[in-house]
Amino acid sequence: MPSLQDPPSARSGPLLFALCFAGVVAGAVPAVVVPVLPDIARELGVSPGAANWAVTAGLLTSAVTVPVFGRIADLRAGRGVLVCCLSVLAVGAVLSALAPSFPLFLLGRALQGTAGAVFPLAVTVLYREVGGDRLASAVALVSGTLAVGGGLGPVAAGLLNRVYPGYRVLFWGCAAVAVCSVLLVVLFVPRGSGVDAGGRVDVAGAAVLGTGLVLVMLPLSQGGSWGWTSPAVPAMAVAAALVLGIFVRVERGRRDPLLAMDLLRRRPIVVANVLSALVGAVMYLAVLVLTQLVRGRPEAAGYGFGASALTASVVYLLPMTIASMIAAPIGGRSVVRFGARFTLVVAGLAGVGGFGVLTVAHDRPYQVVVASFAIGVMVSLGYAAIPSLLAEFVPASRIGMANSANALTRWIGGAAASSFVAAVLAAFTANGGPPREGAIVVLSGSGVVVALTVVSLARFGLPAPWAAGAGPARVSAMSDDVHMIASASDPSGAEGSWTDLPWLVNADPERVLGLPASDADSDARLMAAVYRASVDVHRDAPPWVRRQLLALDAARYGDRELSARIAAVSVEDVDTEPWRVLWSTGSQSDPHFRMNPSGHTGGVDAVVTTFSDGRHVVVTGSKDRTVRVRDLETGRPVGGPMSDLNGRVWAVATEVVDGRPCVVTAGDWAVRAWDLATRRQTGELPGINGEVWCLGTAVVRGRPCVLAGDDDVSVRVWDLASGEQVGELTGHNDFLMAIDTLVIDDRPHAVGCMSGGKVWRWDLTTGQPVGEPLPGHDGEAWAVATAVVGGRVHAITAGHDATVRVWDLVMGREVGRLVGHEGTVSAVVTAVIGGELRVVTGGSDGTVCLWEPAAGRQIGRELVFPAPVHALTVTPEGSLVVGFGGDVAVLSLHAGPDSTGP
Repeated sequence: MPSLQDPPSARSGPLLFALCFAGVVAGAVPAVVVPVLPDIARELGVSPGAANWAVTAGLLTSAVTVPVFGRIADLRAGRGVLVCCLSVLAVGAVLSALAPSFPLFLLGRALQGTAGAVFPLAVTVLYREVGGDRLASAVALVSGTLAVGGGLGPVAAGLLNRVYPGYRVLFWGCAAVAVCSVLLVVLFVPRGSGVDAGGRVDVAGAAVLGTGLVLVMLPLSQGGSWGWTSPAVPAMAVAAALVLGIFVRVERGRRDPLLAMDLLRRRPIVVANVLSALVGAVMYLAVLVLTQLVRGRPEAAGYGFGASALTASVVYLLPMTIASMIAAPIGGRSVVRFGARFTLVVAGLAGVGGFGVLTVAHDRPYQVVVASFAIGVMVSLGYAAIPSLLAEFVPASRIGMANSANALTRWIGGAAASSFVAAVLAAFTANGGPPREGAIVVLSGSGVVVALTVVSLARFGLPAPWAAGAGPARVSAMSDDVHMIASASDPSGAEGSWTDLPWLVNADPERVLGLPASDADSDARLMAAVYRASVDVHRDAPPWVRRQLLALDAARYGDRELSARIAAVSVEDVDTEPWRVLWSTGSQSDPHFRMNPSGHTGGVDAVVTTFSDGRHVVVTGSKDRTVRVRDLETGRPVGGPMSDLNGRVWAVATEVVDGRPCVVTAGDWAVRAWDLATRRQTGELPGINGEVWCLGTAVVRGRPCVLAGDDDVSVRVWDLASGEQVGELTGHNDFLMAIDTLVIDDRPHAVGCMSGGKVWRWDLTTGQPVGEPLPGHDGEAWAVATAVVGGRVHAITAGHDATVRVWDLVMGREVGRLVGHEGTVSAVVTAVIGGELRVVTGGSDGTVCLWEPAAGRQIGRELVFPAPVHALTVTPEGSLVVGFGGDVAVLSLHAGPDSTGP
């Protein structure tokens, strides 16, 4: 059995120090302003209420920038994005220190809001540079530094303000530590390379999301000042719901989403984000309650110790920081040894103890110090465990996105807690006096409830823990050996085992994942790893879906014989599947599959097959800026990749030019021709003015030609042999999204789908449109294929509206609609299978469907994949080639049962 490979490992000591320092800076900067708000109001001549915008400005910027930076980190090397983020923070601190007016000061604070993105960026770097056990403990340690910084910031600010009154020296200090952090990152964080270097940042989506988040954060942070009954609060809440609803709807159909809704809506990710919001709320709740309690004067409020701001920070808040520093490395070891779930339960119990003490006993200083220490343990352990929890369910190629979304929920939780504290204090305040002691009891009791919720969610809301003694299962990037992600069972006394394939397919996944751990042979360990690879997808699915995914994942691990045996397992009331996996790559961007590291490092957007050097080959284009060639029969690479590209490869086509097979690529603001045998570029076609989304090839006037459209709406035709433009298609006014060619009455024609959804047909000899455009889809049309059905020429199109439509090109109207996908249908091909015409479609919902177009119905059950399907083709022999995520799989495909899917 092949062995797994370690991921690249940097000089982990200096790297970890640099990222921990950045984490402390990121945690401290948002909090340092709180002790000096009175100084800001006095020196800049604004009211105390207006001075609170110094906190709000940073929160709003964080809400807007965190998902953008997280997405960029998934696309590019993490170091550069981290340096940019910290540099902006330093510039903002300098601006706040020098600002002669309050608006300029607020601009500086807004720039400092980029601190919110530092942590998800740091985690992204760790996932690319550290492997094995070190990764789990490193992520936990860096996570814990957020709590350290959050506690250390106000303490340091209070001490510095005592020596240097005012706020300006404080921000000079923030600038200095930010510059130090930049230098450490430059020195010790490797440059690296992006997982998805050819992808895009969804700028429009970022604008919509930023607007929605501002509408959420603004009333949460300013509701106390405006008054919760102010019309602005419900108005913003309604507006936020509408804007975020639009964002979710739009993002579901995008190939390059800012936040992947299919990922974020999964139960473990939802639970992880809720836990993050709760831990974030605990930190803010604790700081505000402790400050209110210890600064209260007993003679006026009936509670408190009359502590000064400095005493409150050093004596009562510093223990929380010290606890966070102690708990951070312990949390790392706990995550490695016992798992994220256990660590979160312990964190919640610590919080229950801390807030419980504050609720029933807060009239002695030592009681408050003990409570502060316990709450610090909760926050630090919580921050340590949640990123590791995410790692169990998120592919490494999306770790930046997932941690950014998680950071957002933490900010929202903190803002909600601040507003809740303000509302409770106001409710217990009368006649201008201090809040009554009941406010402390209610707020502390609320902390107990929040901590108990953390315990409950960690215990019952998350998937079952991995077998005792095996450590946490690393179904993402946290394992460097299959022994660490798979535990084998001792079948004696157990209902099933890792080698009992029918039981594994049909049994409740919770029972399977609870198999006891013991030493076992390599087959059992491999099967355990295969089972857990896509468990997030098949956990709640019926057995026939689990059978499909397990067979696919076995092939991704490189064991085709195991894949065939899984596919042959019987499932009650379900026929044997009319397919089998011939081979599949194991994506390099997903460390589940390091045993078979032959996939792309970015999503596959184009798949074609052709004949070269005496064999059939599969040619794939990807977001990772490469084109790869594999033997169609074995899946082995044929030569090296074509990699002299400047961006994402959206489309690939093949043609024979002067007797030699040629590959044409598009997407990086260029259309390039390559000699398939030598992998050398033979030319670049002129006249391209933007991104090219699709390609088509045809023989026009006896010459091999390629068709392509770019962002300037034009669709041009080039002679591949000479490289000269020989024509241009006319009549349309939208971007070309997909194109296919065919011959009608001995003349070459093209059918294209446009960004506005319409479907056009052109005569390639004249470049003129044929007939009126067809109305098309409700939104962008992503794919098109042509076929002859019943002696008539038809086009089959697919689009953002989740439908597949069949068009009679002679009559110029829609004659059928195929409905079954739940998201954007991004790929469609036609094929003759078993002597009958069939349509095959793939979508962002991770499914591939087989259709009988004449009857307008689905044949058999859909194929389910663990990632969105963006590329399909069918070979003349009837093999189906599927590009899903960063991988390519080849399956045998037959006519299948004459029945619709379930």
